Amino acid sequence: GLWAIEVREPEDPGQGQIGPRSICMTVFKRLTLIFIGYVLAALASGYAVTAGYLLEGNESDATTRPLGFGLMVTMFIIMFAAAPAALVVALGEYRRIRHWGYDVAAGCVIGVALGSIFAIRDWFPWMGLGFGPVAGFVFWAIAGRNAGSEAQQARRAVLIIMVIIAAVALAVLLPG
Repeated sequence: GLWAIEVREPEDPGQGQIGPRSICMTVFKRLTLIFIGYVLAALASGYAVTAGYLLEGNESDATTRPLGFGLMVTMFIIMFAAAPAALVVALGEYRRIRHWGYDVAAGCVIGVALGSIFAIRDWFPWMGLGFGPVAGFVFWAIAGRNAGSEAQQARRAVLIIMVIIAAVALAVLLPG
């Protein structure tokens, strides 16, 4: 019938042909996992930055209001890491990179880049080597360990959507 879903057994796992409804649900589930992984990774790294400020020992918002400071840092990370993280996720999905080291290394690079852009303290760029891997590992644990595990059509849709998200994030953040 019109709404029947044809599922064929794939010769190679993840390469099978699936119906349009299954593709939509698969893509939705995958994007939801990626979104949850990204937000929780940003939250973990935001509080890792807050811990760095607490260890510094100076009187600041981090020491007087660490919960609010951590949420503020998390929002900055969510906004400014979206474009590079979306590209990293798109590459991981496309190449089916499921190793934790990929997401941890990407977290290091993105963390150092963000730390360099927002160098509030002298040590802040190096802080990226601390909060970046935390974010990368949290993302891997939630979404990265299953990168590219969907059927080819769903994987292609996820890849296209992630590239669009990266482009939109860049367009929003770039001046002019």
